[in-house]
Amino acid sequence: MTADLPRIDAVSVPAPMTLRIRWKGSSQAVDIDLTGWIVMGGSLLDPLLDPEVFTKAFVSDHGAAVSWDREKGDLSIDAYHLQQMANS
Repeated sequence: MTADLPRIDAVSVPAPMTLRIRWKGSSQAVDIDLTGWIVMGGSLLDPLLDPEVFTKAFVSDHGAAVSWDREKGDLSIDAYHLQQMANS
C-alpha cells in the first residue's frame, strides 16, 4: 500500500526560522521550526539565517516543496520532510 505524498497548500513565516504550513485538504496549519535543519545544512543553507531571505518562503513544485530561491531552486525543502518534522 502506497501513501499519498503530502502537498502544501500555503506557507507563511510566523517567527524566525519557523514555517507555518497548511496542508492540502486541511483547514489547520502547523508550525515547524527549521533551526536544526538550517544549522546542519552548512554553507548551502546559510542564506536562510538571514531573516530577510527566510521570510521569502513560497510554495513550489505544485505543493511538493517550500523554496526561497526562484532562480536556482537550491534553497528548498520538500513536503515529505516537512511532514516528518511536523509529526516528530
